Amino acid sequence: RIQSVDACRRLPVMRAVAPLLLVLTAVGGRFLKRPESLAPLIPREVLFANLQRTSPQISGDGSVLAYLNPDRKGNLNVVIANPMDALQSQQFVTRGSRSIEHFQWAADSKHILYLQDDDGDEQWVLHSVDVGSKEDVVVMGAANSSVEAFWTDRRAPGQVLVAATRPGTNGLSDVYRVWPNRTAQLEAWNPGQVHRWVVETTTGEPLRVVAAIAVAGDGQHTMFKRPKDAGVDVHLSDWDTWISWQGDDYLAPLGMSITGSMLVESNVNADKVGIYEVVDGGEIKPIFTPDNADLGDVMLDLTSNAVMAAGWDYLRREMHFVDELVDSDLKAFRAQADADEELPMITSRSADDTLWVLKVQSSARPAQYWLYRTSRAPEHHHRLSPGQSSFLFQDNQMSKIWRTQPAEAVVITAEDGTELPAYVTRSAVGVSYKTTTTTTTTSTFAAQDVSMAMYLGVDTEDDAPANVTGGPMVLLVHGGPWSRDNWPFDPMTQMLANRGYAVLRVNFRGSRGFGKSFERAGDGQWGDGILGDLKAAVSWAVDKQIADPQRVAIMGGSFGGYA
Repeated sequence: RIQSVDACRRLPVMRAVAPLLLVLTAVGGRFLKRPESLAPLIPREVLFANLQRTSPQISGDGSVLAYLNPDRKGNLNVVIANPMDALQSQQFVTRGSRSIEHFQWAADSKHILYLQDDDGDEQWVLHSVDVGSKEDVVVMGAANSSVEAFWTDRRAPGQVLVAATRPGTNGLSDVYRVWPNRTAQLEAWNPGQVHRWVVETTTGEPLRVVAAIAVAGDGQHTMFKRPKDAGVDVHLSDWDTWISWQGDDYLAPLGMSITGSMLVESNVNADKVGIYEVVDGGEIKPIFTPDNADLGDVMLDLTSNAVMAAGWDYLRREMHFVDELVDSDLKAFRAQADADEELPMITSRSADDTLWVLKVQSSARPAQYWLYRTSRAPEHHHRLSPGQSSFLFQDNQMSKIWRTQPAEAVVITAEDGTELPAYVTRSAVGVSYKTTTTTTTTSTFAAQDVSMAMYLGVDTEDDAPANVTGGPMVLLVHGGPWSRDNWPFDPMTQMLANRGYAVLRVNFRGSRGFGKSFERAGDGQWGDGILGDLKAAVSWAVDKQIADPQRVAIMGGSFGGYA
């Protein structure tokens, strides 16, 4: 029941969001009286706007910052700027009619390489643009061919290795070496089984194919090591077998060590993804594995590929440090940061490792990017002294005037004892019920400066349930189910919290990122174990007086809609 014409006018706010979701089911259907004076909602176009600036990368020589920025038509194109002048000197260097999704600096710090297709045909063409002259040329890619990957190496600044498909190969790619004059030389010919090429860009011979990963008909994956005297015609029978694994396991090469072994991230013969060293003969030696979640990211030395640090996410971001300077630098940066921020991610580095681009996330604010001068830098070599940082930008230009809500990371125990990492975000309106000694119940609003599109509640004080605290809550279920929820800023969560709902997001069994056993525990349990986890999460929220059991909704897309 809608209590006022004003409330009816607000319904399109929710109606417009509905096409994004498969399910929004409410239990109950009673509405609270609307407070007389409320501030405006956070507009949906603010929360769900296209990113204004994102994906910053520092050039190898540390002099120029490149990032994606929307042009006047809203297409993301590459922009360059001096990182030290608050980005006032920004210039567009690409003029694509479609948004660019992937770009990177060439090794010479003078060109930017990026992929672009033609009107969504997914036939990717590799472009190179001169950041000085803005000349844009095609490196590789044409009709019936698509660039699947490319590699650069600081030791061969004028060259690019490109993996591109050819007709009749079902998407499998060959590898070509492209020279500065844009002539292409075949580097490795796909015999028909190679699904991924491994190229070394740090140690050994510059820009060389060192391994290939092939997939057999039964789903078994094998990584073959390329002999040093191998030609362009690939005969896997002549290559050494490095390691094999089943398709439901995971292995991804990170780089060659200076001794010739291969560093990988993998969960072969293990429950969780970790860092391993694969030596000749297929022996796999552990280096580091988190004990509570899968490995998320690895930082390698830019000259030796030695492991410097590793990061992962159980409830919030955690890190393991091998290199003491990385540890001390991030601690120095953290001393300047807000307490509610995640441990930063190093997303881009200069060739001498003296400049980092750091991504800093919070549950109540869009991601921010900072430039940081590391302790490896000389004292008087740059406008930033070692240990100093400079703010670059926030990827969503959401103003600080909008009130957002922080997320609390919690662990909920399922009926069978399984621990479920979860996140609860309280309503910005603060709805609660308080039972008096005369058993009459009143509804109170702890904060009346934020309006809501709808109120799920009670019509009158006499209707209110006795001995109940907590307000309306939405159980927001992630897709997949082989996906996961995380702690950082989530626009949908903020929209719901701003409009008066607590939001609970739970990583139920079957979620990815917590090890094979946790993920496989969801197999065959979509209608039993997984839904049992979701019910346990709601019961937890009721016990914690976050949710009124009669005013709980479930909402989600993809698997979240199915649930």
